[in-house]
Amino acid sequence: MKSKLGFIALLMSALVFHDFFKIEAFKLGLLTLTYQRIVIIAIFPIILFSKLKINIKDNFLRIIIIFAIYGLLRICGNYREALVIYFPLITFILIYIIVNKESEISFCINFLATTFILFSIIGFIEIKTGYHFVETYHKSNTKGLAVGMYYNENDFAAFLTTMIFYMLLSSFPILVKFFSISTAIYIIYLNGSQTCLLGIVTFVFLYFIFIIRDKNIRFIMFVTAIVLVCIFKKVFINIILKSSLHWRFLMYQTGVKVCMNNLFFGTGIGNYEKAMYDYGLVEAPFVSANPHNLFLELSGQFGIIWLILLIYLLIQLFLYLYKKINKNKLFLLGLLYIYPFVSIASSSSLGKNYTYLALLIPLVLLKKERSHRYKKSYEVLNDYRKEYNNGK
Repeated sequence: MKSKLGFIALLMSALVFHDFFKIEAFKLGLLTLTYQRIVIIAIFPIILFSKLKINIKDNFLRIIIIFAIYGLLRICGNYREALVIYFPLITFILIYIIVNKESEISFCINFLATTFILFSIIGFIEIKTGYHFVETYHKSNTKGLAVGMYYNENDFAAFLTTMIFYMLLSSFPILVKFFSISTAIYIIYLNGSQTCLLGIVTFVFLYFIFIIRDKNIRFIMFVTAIVLVCIFKKVFINIILKSSLHWRFLMYQTGVKVCMNNLFFGTGIGNYEKAMYDYGLVEAPFVSANPHNLFLELSGQFGIIWLILLIYLLIQLFLYLYKKINKNKLFLLGLLYIYPFVSIASSSSLGKNYTYLALLIPLVLLKKERSHRYKKSYEVLNDYRKEYNNGK
């Protein structure tokens, strides 16, 4: 391939098929495949190679299609998995890929912002009344906190946090933005999700850098650092109280041990959780064998080479987005930040979620845009040559 990023896309896609063609699949056949893998394998060739274009002009029809696909995913999967953060967002992004038009970006952003407002209202009502609109996995333990359609408070808080960026980008009036974001922060604070509070600070920092483009970048970084220190102080106080974040730190430490002892080849899919316990992870409240960190899990399962490729990809995309900012780039920037963040706030679960797809979508769109730009430059050069030859 001409592009280094395109080559990395090919390597990253190999991970998906590596997961697909594992021994259990050969032994038991297609019935062993989860519906997530089926969706990934079905959508992947469409994203990379198809020229399919669907022009859907009616917004109402778009929304019906989105929820129809989401409903299909929910029917195919179990109740708990279908309601986690990834499915509604990724379903919507897949629709955008099919529509594949720049004019749809504003609709995507406003749709996500509308979702954010609705969930903020639902969460506020749940906190004030203690009534849950949907039966949830941990309903008996929520104590009136907001969970919305998600199975625990952390996932709901993580969803609201990741949507703040798109709320800032939306075309809603400033008062609507202010009240909805304030409500979301109130919900997140009462739910006690320190990770999400850190995420909010980072989103505001990105907003200043990429949207406002303020020249006083040093002052912004200084204020951000002070806020982060204050939040970290609160976090470390809670660590003494054995909060869930305390156990996450234990999971991170164990995850690093697994990565360092399986540096080049990883543990392989299916062995990572066992390795977490083998390297000293103790069973305790809030603890699972998943390290809740996309980067640790990728390195632990597949080796450090894949981790380096992922970091290189993210840096290249981040720099490209910073050089030339518009709504398209900001939409992708949100994706780049959301998935590593959500994997820390909730869990990454490489074998169960659309993590590969979420990381590859920005890459594919970027590669397509670059190809279009090179093609346009080539056409301009040909026109110049024709004029030059005619002049002779």
